[in-house]
Amino acid sequence: MLPQNRESLIDTSFRFVSWLAKNFPSVKDSSLPSYYDSFGELLREAPTVFWGAVGGRGYAELATKSAFGESVLDRVVAIVKDSSPEVQDEILVGFVEAHMFPRPDSPLAKEMGEALGMDLSGLC
Repeated sequence: MLPQNRESLIDTSFRFVSWLAKNFPSVKDSSLPSYYDSFGELLREAPTVFWGAVGGRGYAELATKSAFGESVLDRVVAIVKDSSPEVQDEILVGFVEAHMFPRPDSPLAKEMGEALGMDLSGLC
């Protein structure tokens, strides 16, 4: 990944952590793997791991709307739509694979794919 794309991925990830803190604090709080001391460390070293930690949750938790009417899934779709192809790939690989691998029958990949106009079946 080119350095400017990596910086964009890290910046996008930090903004998403802030959004989670405001809208889904329990998701944010439980998305830091125990082997990282901080989100700064995680996002600078392995941002795709962070997207996997969020995506690895159950479908109902990801699809539940916040008080502001937006779900984690909605927000991730909006972020992917607004990102460069390289950043999209990192987010989708982390988020979709972590969710779908243990739950092959989940509707997440189909719904995200439709919202994005992409075929995400290759990530499942």
